[in-house]
Amino acid sequence: MNANTFFNNAAGIVRQPYHFNQFGGNLGGPAVKNKLFFFFYNYDAQRNTSPNAVFFPAIALPTDAASQAGVRELGKYFVPYVTGLRNDIHTAKVDWAVNANHTLSVRYNNHRFLGTNFENPGAQSALERTGDSVINTDSVTVSHTWILGANKVLDQRFLFYNEDNPSTVNGPGPEVVVRQSGVIFVQFGRGNFLPRFVKQKKVSGIQTLSWNKGRHSFKFVHDFRFERAHQFNTTLFYDQYTFDSLADFANRRPSAFAQTLTASGTPGGNVFPNGDDYAFFAQDAWRPTSSLTINYGLRYDFFNYAQGSVVNPDPGLRAQNLITGRLPKDGKNFAPRLGFAYKLDRDSRFEVRGSVGGFYGRIPGLTLRFTQLQNGIQTQALTLTGAAMPTYPAVLTQAPVGGPVADIYVMQPDFASPLSYQWSFNLETRLAQDLSLTIGYSGLRGVRLTRVRDINQYPYETLAARYADGTPVTVFRRPGGTGPVRPNPNLGRIVLVESGAHSIYHGVFFQFTKRYRSNLQLQASYTFSKAIDTAPDATPSIPNSAGEDVKLTFDSLNPNADRGLGDNHVAQRLISSVVWEIDYARRLKNPVLRQMLNGWEISSVLTAQSGRYVSARSNVDLNNDGNRCSDRSPGFGRNTIQGPGLGTLDLRLSKEIRLGERIGLRLMGEAFNALNRANFNAIQQTPFNYAAATRTFTANRSYLRPTSTFDPRILQLAARITF
Repeated sequence: MNANTFFNNAAGIVRQPYHFNQFGGNLGGPAVKNKLFFFFYNYDAQRNTSPNAVFFPAIALPTDAASQAGVRELGKYFVPYVTGLRNDIHTAKVDWAVNANHTLSVRYNNHRFLGTNFENPGAQSALERTGDSVINTDSVTVSHTWILGANKVLDQRFLFYNEDNPSTVNGPGPEVVVRQSGVIFVQFGRGNFLPRFVKQKKVSGIQTLSWNKGRHSFKFVHDFRFERAHQFNTTLFYDQYTFDSLADFANRRPSAFAQTLTASGTPGGNVFPNGDDYAFFAQDAWRPTSSLTINYGLRYDFFNYAQGSVVNPDPGLRAQNLITGRLPKDGKNFAPRLGFAYKLDRDSRFEVRGSVGGFYGRIPGLTLRFTQLQNGIQTQALTLTGAAMPTYPAVLTQAPVGGPVADIYVMQPDFASPLSYQWSFNLETRLAQDLSLTIGYSGLRGVRLTRVRDINQYPYETLAARYADGTPVTVFRRPGGTGPVRPNPNLGRIVLVESGAHSIYHGVFFQFTKRYRSNLQLQASYTFSKAIDTAPDATPSIPNSAGEDVKLTFDSLNPNADRGLGDNHVAQRLISSVVWEIDYARRLKNPVLRQMLNGWEISSVLTAQSGRYVSARSNVDLNNDGNRCSDRSPGFGRNTIQGPGLGTLDLRLSKEIRLGERIGLRLMGEAFNALNRANFNAIQQTPFNYAAATRTFTANRSYLRPTSTFDPRILQLAARITF
C-alpha cells in the first residue's frame, strides 16, 4: 500500500489519495508483403491525481504576539489540494520499401497534456498561486535511406514540429511571499509568471553520407534546425510583496516590492526568440589492424539567434558597449574529436577504449527570451524597498516619478558559445562467458560557460557586527541604505549574460555486468567523482524569486570567488539492477502446477548516493546587493554543507500467463521506494538570523533540519496483453 510522506506524518496530516493509471496499446502489420509495412497505431495514456499537502515548514516558530498573529492570519492558506495530469500520446508510422535502393518511413506523433494545478505546487504554495499547464504538440518525421552503391549510403531525416503551450492561473494578484528564519513560510496570490503561453514551430533535418573504403568508414553529416517562436511572458506583471518574517507580515512591513510594467507602442510581454542552427560533421573510423580502431572527426556549429527589437538608449550602457537585445553570433565553433578501441589479446578478453573531444552548447531559450524582453523600455522590471513601496496590497499602474529604475538583461559584447572538453579511458575485461568488468575514468572541463551577474554594483564596504555571545564578525555590504547605491543610477540591476564561468569534473567508475544467461541478469555500477565550478547558470530571470535569485553569485563583481563544489556534485553513487526469470517449472507434467509456478519474473533497481552540497544562507539581504537569496552567512563558502544522501529500492514482480498459442497476458506489480525510506531533498540552510538594528547574529534552532522529501513508497499494478 502507498505510504504517507514523512512530513505529513510529522504534521499529523493523514495520507492523501494518490491515483495513477496508465494504459495503451498498439496495432501493426504488413499492408503489402515485403513492400509496405505499417505500424498503424500506438496509444499511450496516463491519468494521475496526486495530493499536495500545504503545511508549516520545519522551523521553530517565534512565540511573540506579532508572529503568532501572522500564523493565525495565514492559516487559511494551509489547505491541501490535488494536482493531476491527463496525458495522451498517439503515434502512427508507415514504412515503405520503395525498391531495392530506397526505403521511406513517415511517423506522426500527437501529444495532448493537461496538468491540473501543475504550475507552482508545493508544500508552502497555496492553491490560488498555482494554475493549469497545457501542452499540445504535433510532429511529423520523414526518414529516407538511399543506397548509392556497394559502399555508400545516404540517410536523411526531417522533422516538422508544432507546439502550443498555454498556462492558466487560479488566483488574483499580488503574489505574496512570507519568509521566516531565512526560509519560505508560505506563498499565495497569483503566481509571478502566470498566465503565459508558448507557441513554436520547428523544422530540422540531418543528412548523413556513409562511405566505406578499405579500412576506412567515412561519415559526412549536415544538420540544421529552424525555429520560430512566440512567447507571451507576464513575469511580475501583477506584482509581488516579500515579507522577511511572520511579524513583518502581521504588521504589514514588506521588505521588498517588485512589479513589471509594459510600455505602449512596444511588444510588451511578447517575445520572438527565433533561431537558425547549422552544423557540419566529418568522421572516419579507421581500422589499421584487426585489433585497433581509431575514430577521428571534426564538427562545426553555428547558432544564429534573432535580435531584439528594442534598444535602451541609456548613455551609461553605450559607454560600456552594452546593447540590449543584441545576441551573439559566434562563428568559431570548431570541435575536433578523437577516440580509439584496442583489443589487448586475441580472445578479446581485455579491451581498452579512450576518447577526447570538444562540444559546443547553445544558449538556453529562457536566456534568449529575457535578453529580448527585459530591456528597461519594452518592460520595466522594478524593485522597490523602504518608503518607495506602495501600501500592501496596492499595485502600480505606472512607474513612480523619480522612483525606482528598471532591471535589465544584456549580453556580453564578445560573448562566446559555451564549450566543454570531455575525455574518457576504459578498461574492459571478460571474466567469463557472461561476466565482464569495466574500470573507467571520465573527465570534463567546461570553459566559457554561461553565467549571469549584476554588474551595476559598487565594491564592498565592511560593517562591524557580532554574534549573540559577543564575538565580533565583519560583514561585507554594498554601499546604500535599504538597497544598493548604483554606479549607473538610471538602472537597477544590469544583469550581464557572460561567458565567464568554468568547471572541472573527474570521475572513476567500476561496472560489473552479468549478461542474461541461466535466467539471471545482473548489473552494478559504482562511481566516485568530484565536480568543481564557478557557479555557471544561464537561467536566473525573475528578480526577487527564491528559485531564480539563488542562482546568482554572492559577489557579482568577483564571481570566480564562488569557485567550489558544483550544485550537481555527488561524490559517490551506486546503482544495481537484477532480473531473475523463474521458469524452472516448465518441465512439470502437471499442467496446473506448470501454469502456476512457471512464468514468474522478479526484478529490482537499487540506488544509493551521497548527499549534494548546499550553501549556508542568510535570512536577509546581508550584503545589500538587492538579492537576499544568494547571501551567505559569515564564515561559510559556497556549497560547504553536505545534504542528506539518497537510497531507494524499486521492486517488480510479474507473471506471464498464456491464454492460447497467440495470446499472452502479463500481470505486474511494482513498488517504488519499497522500503519507504524518507529521502530528504532539502534542509534548512540558515545557520544564523541577523538583526540589522543591533547588528547581531543569533543561532537558528532549525538549522540543518530537513524541509522536504522525495516520494514515499508507491505501489503500482499493471497488465499487458500481447497477441
